[in-house]
Amino acid sequence: MGDMRDDFLALTQARKERHAAWFEKNKEEIIKSSLTFVDKGTVLLFRNNIKADFYPHTGRWRSNNKTYSGGAKTFINWFLKNDKRGR
Repeated sequence: MGDMRDDFLALTQARKERHAAWFEKNKEEIIKSSLTFVDKGTVLLFRNNIKADFYPHTGRWRSNNKTYSGGAKTFINWFLKNDKRGR
């Protein structure tokens, strides 16, 4: 039983490291994009003509009660396409 626990802990640690890397990469991409947002720690809030919440640790975002995925670059393209006033 001890081996299963060790395996589970190793998988949990690997997931945390992977999500931490995604968080840094996605947040860096968003900052480079020059979009206006409010940083709330684990979520970036966009409150322009469209309201969207981007979660850098998973690369997902929510808008109008719908969840999208694809990472920061996909989010930026989606946001610019759907924002009525552009940048």
